[in-house]
Amino acid sequence: ALLLKEVALVPAEGVETREGATSAMYALAPSHLVVSIPTHDDPLLAEAERVCAARGATVVRAPGAVGYDRRLAAVTAFPALVALAASLGVARGLDVDQPAWMDDYYAVARRTP
Repeated sequence: ALLLKEVALVPAEGVETREGATSAMYALAPSHLVVSIPTHDDPLLAEAERVCAARGATVVRAPGAVGYDRRLAAVTAFPALVALAASLGVARGLDVDQPAWMDDYYAVARRTP
């Protein structure tokens, strides 16, 4: 979710599978994107994806996490998620290597009391 927000400037939130199939899906609409990070030991994944798709959202699976311990899913899927965020940002005409917010961030981050 953070990659989508910071790189592609797409409002996003990250939730675990059960929340994705319950509270997070209630606000989904046909213009929304759901990106799931599948793991081989997540018995709720397919159901969560079906529920989100039934709300009209586009559901895509990030490659890279299947076959690994679910605790490593974010790390193993990271390359695909970076590619997705960068592709969406470029499609929106953004400079994904130098986001518009970067100068403001560093101005605050480097401030000393």
